Amino acid sequence: MADQSGAAPIAKPAASLPVQPVELLSAPLPEPLIVTLQDLRAARLCFQGARPWFRRQGLDWQQFQIHGIDAEILAASGDALALRVIEAARNRVGRDG
Repeated sequence: MADQSGAAPIAKPAASLPVQPVELLSAPLPEPLIVTLQDLRAARLCFQGARPWFRRQGLDWQQFQIHGIDAEILAASGDALALRVIEAARNRVGRDG
């Protein structure tokens, strides 16, 4: 129903929606959050699976090994395992921070 100005009211979000992994994409990341091999290990992911995943995403595995990668780049993939590695990086930064 429109108000007197003719504009439709803005819908209010439901207060008790369950948290979904996709919400990690919109959560603010520390600037810059660099994901490292240490985070990959902490997320309990294997390098044998990570190498081809990087290749499929068009990312450079060698550069990642040396310098790490910005979490925003991994988050853009929307991949659940990438989000798990980002969470491990957040935990590391919070612990070491």
